[in-house]
Amino acid sequence: MKHKQKLYILSILCLCIMSRINAQISGIYGSDTITSSVARDYINDIEFDDHGNMYVVGRTDRLVGSTIYYYTPILKFNPQGQLVQSIKTTIAETFSIKKVSDGNLVVCGTGNGLLCNTVCMKDMWVVKIDTSANFLWGRSFGNIINDGNDIAYDIAEDASGNIIVTGQVYITGYDVRTFLCSLNQQGDTLWTRVYGMNSGWQTGKCVAVSSTGNIYMGGSGLNSGPLLTKHSSNGDLLWAKAYSSGFGTIFGIYEQNNGSLTLAAENIVSGNNVLCVFNVNADGTLNWSKKITLNDANRIIYTRGTWEDASGNIYFAGYHYDGINYTGYTPYLIKLDASANLIWAKHYTDGYGKGSVLTTHPTQGIVFGGEHISNEMTQWWSHQPEFWLIHMDDNGQTDCFSDMPVTIQNHTLAPLTKSFTRFFNYTSAIPLPSSGLLDVYKKPKCSNTLGISQHEEVQFEIYPNPATSQIKIKATPILFGSSYKIYDQLGQVILKGILSDENTTIDLGNLSGGIYLFSVGENLKQKFKVIKE
Repeated sequence: MKHKQKLYILSILCLCIMSRINAQISGIYGSDTITSSVARDYINDIEFDDHGNMYVVGRTDRLVGSTIYYYTPILKFNPQGQLVQSIKTTIAETFSIKKVSDGNLVVCGTGNGLLCNTVCMKDMWVVKIDTSANFLWGRSFGNIINDGNDIAYDIAEDASGNIIVTGQVYITGYDVRTFLCSLNQQGDTLWTRVYGMNSGWQTGKCVAVSSTGNIYMGGSGLNSGPLLTKHSSNGDLLWAKAYSSGFGTIFGIYEQNNGSLTLAAENIVSGNNVLCVFNVNADGTLNWSKKITLNDANRIIYTRGTWEDASGNIYFAGYHYDGINYTGYTPYLIKLDASANLIWAKHYTDGYGKGSVLTTHPTQGIVFGGEHISNEMTQWWSHQPEFWLIHMDDNGQTDCFSDMPVTIQNHTLAPLTKSFTRFFNYTSAIPLPSSGLLDVYKKPKCSNTLGISQHEEVQFEIYPNPATSQIKIKATPILFGSSYKIYDQLGQVILKGILSDENTTIDLGNLSGGIYLFSVGENLKQKFKVIKE
């Protein structure tokens, strides 16, 4: 009879343990902002898997003692927009994440001292993970002779399933060279190539494999405009061209139905940075080019990410700022048609931040990723960025962004043939990063424009309660991957973990008898009483 009474009381309690949380991919996400005076979070790329889950990678900075450490976060959101997994890895920063043909994900970036026994500053990371962020293999590439920042920026997959990676290798001073390598699906190195002038700053920023099997690498070169190189399927250089003599960078390479390439880039024009879209033939011959500027001549505009959708529309995400008074960064997003005609341009004028990526959602609309700067997510340190995600309709309408006046004009570019030299191959090691839980706190921002329910009921049960040795947590799927904490009467966290599935067992055997408080997730602010007999 006593046991039945407890169950009856529990059933009433469970009706009370219900809350509503934001169910759309929109909001500001900060990590460790309550416990660290340095808590900077940066988004570099977004990818979706075959089931509509979304993955976010970038960099997060944390102060530990007197030293600032850099980690790669891997955040996973389910198709309904809930954060279901968040880890931090020992990779210093990840720049790209791509789904590959076997359904897994490959990430690339940079890490500290993997080949040089902590002598090198950074070496390239290439890591394959499954959709639960378990590491399948890892590889590192870099210059084993000199210190330097060796960075992998982008990934593509060829028709054989091989993974093509591009980046930069630091030699010394201003001698930085473009890097290409090919790995099979098991992570075995097929070839590596390093190209560049004997001195100069050449960087591979993006890579694409054409329908004919050729590899195109886009990037930048010192004292040269946006850089494009063409390679055979084994990495050998066929040609290298820079477009104009002013500094510039190619961020996206998109093959068209006629075999030409549309390139999304930046370029310096009359001393100012502008956005640039141009089209070239397979031999690098320029067909047309256009530049995008803000109507306010004092505003300087930069991009950090570009994207082409299935209809051939091109998106830019980035930031602009006042080049005279050097006021804070303003995030923007732009959509162009396949001929670089403006469809819409939006920017955020109520605060500061940067846009990093604008990509197509698998079923509806687009997703913007960037950083938002505010004081609301940190107690001690102002003006630190948090992850910023917005899922919106493909017309770019949200209450965060308003129309941005831009001008699109024809642009003059002159292809210049570059004489690149092939250097010796660079080595590979086989490291695997470590990972741990990354606590993420969410603050909703921007309204729902997609007709998707903004809220979803959350329910969980705690039983038995009172308990003698353990309690069980039964949770609805929306809470899978959420963290839980148990506090003592002084408010100290004495147990914590993750609700990995519908039923989670928590061992209370080491706790003294008494009353404890239980909380789950970061959106449920209530704490619920747990009695240990």
